[in-house]
Formats: sequence, C-alpha cells, structure tokens
Amino acid sequence: MAAGGIAVLVLAAPFVVQRLITGAWGEDRLPLIYTAINMFKANWLLGVGANNYFFYIDQYLPISLRHTWEAGVHNEYLMWAAETGIPGFLLYYTLLLVMMKKLWKLTVSPDPWIYLASLGFFAVMLGSLPYRFTSPYFFQEVYSQFCVILAVTCLLEALEKKRLAEVRAGSQENRGIT
Repeated sequence: MAAGGIAVLVLAAPFVVQRLITGAWGEDRLPLIYTAINMFKANWLLGVGANNYFFYIDQYLPISLRHTWEAGVHNEYLMWAAETGIPGFLLYYTLLLVMMKKLWKLTVSPDPWIYLASLGFFAVMLGSLPYRFTSPYFFQEVYSQFCVILAVTCLLEALEKKRLAEVRAGSQENRGIT
C-alpha cells in the first residue's frame, strides 16, 4: 500500500511541476514559492515574525515577478520557515511529531474510546502533513484544531495512565497483595 502511494507521488511529480510553472488554473504558484524562499533566506534565524508574511511580501518578491498575484505561499512549511525562522519551524513541527507519537502509542489501548480517539486524531495529523505542501493551512481554525488535538492527546494519555493504574491495582487485589 505504501509503495503504491509513493509510486503515485513520483508519477504525479511532473504534473505538479508543470502546474507550478504554467499556472494551469490561473494561479502562478512559482512567484509565491520564490517569495517565501527569499524571505526565509534573508531571515533564516528568526523569520519576519508570526503572521507578518503579508507585511513583507513586496520586499521579497523577485523583481521580474513584481505585479503578479501576491498571496500566501500555499505551502505551510515555507510559510512557517519564512515567518518564524529555523527555531520556530523546528519547535512547531517537533511538537506536532511528539503529539503524533503520543497518539500512536495510545492506539494500543484496550479501552475502545481511547483507541478510537487516538487513532482518529493520529490519522488527522498524519493526513495533514502532505496537505501542508499545497495549502496555506495557516488560519485561526487550524491553530484551534491543533490546540484541541494537543489538549485531547494530553487527556487521553492521562486517562490511559489512570486506566493502567486501576488495572494494576485490581490485579494486585486479586492476588491478595496489598
């Protein structure tokens, strides 16, 4: 299954590149990518500041591409790198990966509610990773969703620890250990 997904990605790459170069649907993405890369190269340490991309877009758009469509880069990875620099980018995605790791560990829970919630949230976060390449994905709703999933992850982890403690206590009582 994974090999099939990788094959589709490799085979689709020329079409993606063609779309970026020609702007097949009236949206030339290449100037936006150049702008974000230029912004990151000039501010790689601290970025231009969270949510400041649009304040600086004119300064980093390549001269040959001025007066083209000025919008978000439609790539969350480049947007985070341009706005927060390397430390902010690494911190954000490290937190996301740690959260995914915790959710994955919780999928082995025999409690059906913990299993379903952790599996569902893990799938949401995993599915969002490739989507972030082609979407601005940079709106308040996304931050809210991320925060809710993070909070539920912590809650699920606490519930699983409590359930395991109760199981251990119950097994010790059954063996006559106090």
